[in-house]
Amino acid sequence: MFTPWERRKGIPIGNLTSQFFANIYLNGLDHFVKENLLCPCYIRYCDDFVLFSDDKTQLNSWRKAIMEYLQTIRLKMHQNKAQVVPVENGVTFLGLRIFPAYRRLAKNNLVTARRRFKRLKKTLLHGETDLAKCRNSIMAWFGHAQWANTYLLRQKIAAEWGLV
Repeated sequence: MFTPWERRKGIPIGNLTSQFFANIYLNGLDHFVKENLLCPCYIRYCDDFVLFSDDKTQLNSWRKAIMEYLQTIRLKMHQNKAQVVPVENGVTFLGLRIFPAYRRLAKNNLVTARRRFKRLKKTLLHGETDLAKCRNSIMAWFGHAQWANTYLLRQKIAAEWGLV
């Protein structure tokens, strides 16, 4: 605990303290982006964030500055996700693929959900869980999926599970 420079880098994920740590560690990033970089369109949720601008050069400059800032707090951005792309191509954020006129589930989000539902069905058939627990899990995913254009998909899944 008292030797942070000898420990691994990054924010712990997968536990209840993840959001708390993300907010503590990245509060400085919020101030840096808004006050130093003067970015008017910045959104962050936990460790996911997006910046918007009409100027590609400006976005690349901000990306470089943010990478340098994050190094000062022993963090770094995922290289494949730290990209400057036109909004028309869609932006992946919080498990969604966001386009100017609509939102879709990110492909990996849907694949993961299908696998989870398959495992749930298997545990239900083997008597390792009950329908109420399966329903709760499915409804929790529906809570996330409803933010995308998924009405028909949710109806199909609900029908498969007898939730309609």
